[in-house]
Amino acid sequence: MKKAILLYFVLLLGISSSFAQDTIVNKLFLTGKYDGEKIILRWAPGDAGTWHMSNTQGYKLERLEFTDSTDFFENGFKNMTSAAIKPWPLADWETIANKESGDRYAAIAAQTIWGKRNKSDPKNIDASFWEKSNELENLYGMCLLSADYSANAALASGLRYEDSNIDIGKTYIYRLSSLAGSIDYPIDTAVFYIKPINKEIAIPLEISTFKESENAIEILWKRGFNEYFSGYFIEKSDNGGQSFYRLNESPFIDSKTEDNNVSEEFNTYIDSVGKNYIKHQYRIVGINTFAEYSSPSKVITAMGRDRTPPDAPQNIKAEEIGKQKMLISWQYYDTSDDIKGFLISRSEGIRGEEVALTNDFLSKDTRSFIDTSYDETINNWYLVYAVDTAGNANVAFPEYGSIIDSIPPAPPQGLSGTIDSNGVVNIKWNLGSEKDISGYKLFFANQDDHVYMNVNNIPIRDTVFTDSIPLNVLTEDIYYKVVAVDMVGNTSGFSKTIKLKKPDIVAPESPVFIDYKVTEKGIKLKWAMSTSHDVVMHYLYRREVETERWDLIYRENKNAYIDDGTIPNKEYEYKILAQDDDGLFSELSFTIQLTAIDFKDLIPVKDIYAKYNKESNTIKISWNYAKQGDFSAMLFKAIGKGSFEFVKQVDLSLNEVIDTDIRTGNTYEYVIQVKDKNKKESGFSPIAKVNLINIKE
Repeated sequence: MKKAILLYFVLLLGISSSFAQDTIVNKLFLTGKYDGEKIILRWAPGDAGTWHMSNTQGYKLERLEFTDSTDFFENGFKNMTSAAIKPWPLADWETIANKESGDRYAAIAAQTIWGKRNKSDPKNIDASFWEKSNELENLYGMCLLSADYSANAALASGLRYEDSNIDIGKTYIYRLSSLAGSIDYPIDTAVFYIKPINKEIAIPLEISTFKESENAIEILWKRGFNEYFSGYFIEKSDNGGQSFYRLNESPFIDSKTEDNNVSEEFNTYIDSVGKNYIKHQYRIVGINTFAEYSSPSKVITAMGRDRTPPDAPQNIKAEEIGKQKMLISWQYYDTSDDIKGFLISRSEGIRGEEVALTNDFLSKDTRSFIDTSYDETINNWYLVYAVDTAGNANVAFPEYGSIIDSIPPAPPQGLSGTIDSNGVVNIKWNLGSEKDISGYKLFFANQDDHVYMNVNNIPIRDTVFTDSIPLNVLTEDIYYKVVAVDMVGNTSGFSKTIKLKKPDIVAPESPVFIDYKVTEKGIKLKWAMSTSHDVVMHYLYRREVETERWDLIYRENKNAYIDDGTIPNKEYEYKILAQDDDGLFSELSFTIQLTAIDFKDLIPVKDIYAKYNKESNTIKISWNYAKQGDFSAMLFKAIGKGSFEFVKQVDLSLNEVIDTDIRTGNTYEYVIQVKDKNKKESGFSPIAKVNLINIKE
C-alpha cells in the first residue's frame, strides 16, 4: 500500500513538473493538522494575482480516503463541497467582523476582500501598473496574516476548511485546486497527506536569553520557532509573575530580510523600562497558521541596568619623583554619588597587557597614586580608571611614565640589507637588549667618507626598514648605519656600516667582430671588446647554419680565438656577447657566417687499366682505389694526338667504365680524376693507352 501511495505521488508530481517546464505555474500551498476531533486544512495562494482571481472563481477541495487493506486507486477523489469554496458574501461577515465579536482580524480580512480599493480598482485608469500591483500585494499580505491569526477570518476568506467526517482508521489525501486556473494563467494543484492517529504535540516555546541594558530589556528566542508559529505575543508581569499583560496588540514578527540588520539566529524584542534595577517577568506565546495559541514559555526575570560609564579622568601625569617612585596624578570634576572610586594599572605599551596596581578602589576623592613596583629598564604606561557604583568604567588615554635616564643604549648589532632590481632597500638589525628602547634611526651615504644623512626623523619601533633609492646614478654602492634611541631621547653610537651594491640595470655595450680568417689550424676570429667598464667576461658562441642550437666555445675576457673544432666544408655562424659584474648581458650586435675549408689533398687513382674488346668494339677502363667514401670518378679521354676531354662522371666505387665510342685505326688515352661530395678534386691518374691503328674493322 505504501508503494502505491508513493507511486501515486510520483505520477501526480511528474505531471505537474512536466507541465511547469515550459510554463510558469502559480503556486498553491496546502497544509493541515489533526486536533483530536477533526482535520483542519489551511491553504494560501502563492501570489497576489492568484489570490485575487481565486476570490472570484473559488477553490475546489477533494478528498481521497483509504485504509491499509484497500487499494486507493479504486476509490478516487471526491468533492468535499457541492459548490466552490469562496470568500463569504459581505453580508455574512457581519456576525464575525462586528465590534462585539472582538475579532479585529476578521474585520481586516473583510476589508481586504470587499473594501473599497483606490489604486487597484479596475475603474481607476489614472493609477500606474506599479501602484495597482503594490496595493494588491498589500491587500493580499494582510488577508493571509489575518487568516493566520483568526480562524473565523480564514474560514470567511475561503482559506480554511474543517473536516469532521473522518475515521481514525483511514488515511486521507486532500487535493486543492483553484478554479481560476486556465491555459493563459495556470495554477498548480496542492496535495496534503494525513493519517489521523494521534493529535499533534504542541511545540514548547522557550526564551533563549535576554540582555539587560539601560532602561531596556532585550528578549531573544530562536528563529527556528518561526517554522511553527506565524507570530508571537510578548507578555510581561510587574507584580512578581502573579499576572501578565501583553506588550503587543498584534502578533510580533521579527522578519529577517536583506535590507535589515536583525539577528540571523534569534527573534528579538526590546522592552523599554522607565527605571533601572526594578525586576520584571517576561514570557512569550506563539500563534500558528491555524490561529491556535501555544502555551506560554517559561518565565524569565530581568531588569534594566545602568550601562552609562562615568566621565574619564583628565590631565593624567606620570613622573619619577625619586628612586623607584613614580607619581601618577589626575583631575576629576564629577563629584556625584554615582562614582565609586578609581583603579590604576600599568602596561609596557599603549595597547599592552595591563597589570593592576590597585586591588581595592581608591576613594572618589583621591587624585594621585605612587607606584613603587615599576621596572626602570622597560616602558611604563599608566592607565587611570573611573568606576561608578554600577561597575561601569571609563579610562583616560595611557600616560608614559618619565624616568630620569642619562645612559644611552648600546649601538645596534647584526646590520644587514639587500637592494632589489627596483631600487627597494630592505635593512634589518637585531633588537637591542635594553627594555627602554623607543626606536631606531637610519643613516645613509653614497660613499663611506661622505656625511651620513638621516633617513627617518622619527625613530621607528621596529628592526626592519624599507628604503627606496634611484638606480640611474654613477655611484655603484650605498652605505647604511643605525643608532638606537631610548624613551628619554638618549642616542646610541653608530652601528657598524654596511655596504650595499646597487643593482645594475644598464646592459654593457656590445662587442663586435673586426676580423676573421679561415686557416689550416682553424677559423681565426677577432673582435672589439665591450667598452663598458664593468665587463668581466666575453662569451663566443657557434652554431651550424640552419640549426637552432648555439654552443658556447670560448669564455674569457679576451679579444681573439681560433676555433679548431670545425668540420671541413661545413658552414658556421658566430656571435659574441659581453657580461658585466651584475650578470647583465649585452645585446647582440651582429653575427658572421663562415665555411670551414678542407686543406688536405685528395689521393689520386694510381692503378688504371684500359683493354680493347674486338667482338664488341669497346674499351673497358678499370681502376683500383683504396680509400672508401663518397667519391666520383671523372673520366677524361684523348684520341690520337688530341687533348684530353671530359667524358663522364661515375661512382668511383664501380671501379670500371665501358667506352663504346671507338673507331679502329686510332690510339686512345684515358685518365681519371677523383672528386668528393664537396667538389674537391684530386690530381690525375697515370695514363692508360690503347693502340688500335693496326686493327681493321
